[in-house]
Amino acid sequence: MNWVHPISLLLVTWVAAFFQAAPWSARLGLGVQPDILPALVVYAAFNASLATTAGVAVMAGLAYDALSSGPYGLSVLPLTVLGVLLHRRRDLVLQDSAWTQASLGAVATLLVTLLSLTLLWVFGPLVATGPIPPLYQADYRLGGEGGPDFGVRLLWQCLLLVVGGAMATPVVFRFFGWIDSTFNYRPVAVAANRMDREIKRGRF
Repeated sequence: MNWVHPISLLLVTWVAAFFQAAPWSARLGLGVQPDILPALVVYAAFNASLATTAGVAVMAGLAYDALSSGPYGLSVLPLTVLGVLLHRRRDLVLQDSAWTQASLGAVATLLVTLLSLTLLWVFGPLVATGPIPPLYQADYRLGGEGGPDFGVRLLWQCLLLVVGGAMATPVVFRFFGWIDSTFNYRPVAVAANRMDREIKRGRF
């Protein structure tokens, strides 16, 4: 078994979680952090085994939650559900098309965001202990009592996340395609009529 593909996929997922935790929103003035983890899960669902896809989803969710103010482990469920559903239907999708990849990235990012917000709204106040720090109130605000802030700002953030997911997914497919072509042997196509074939002649 070739371990280059799953190891590189897991390693890039771990690095991406820390990369997107940097204060890019403050530097770019967008008001939202970029999220390329759904794009990585989409790629894994179409090009890796179910075990690798689940491993990428779990690692992405745990690494993301370790650097966020949300409950630890909350992001694992949305990413795992996304990976399993896409893996079960990957034979029905034309995954080599850049337009299809961008569309899948946009839809996947939107679904993961909405499901994460729902879980945060339901379970966030239950697991929060003590008064909520002012720095984290943007994540836990619902009338000042806990939960995400639903409003125009949230719609703007979701729009930016969806656009970012649509742009990142084709890049992820191209990047891992380059890794696969660089470190793996390409299968040699065998012609139907080989020049060195041997013809046995005899009586029937």
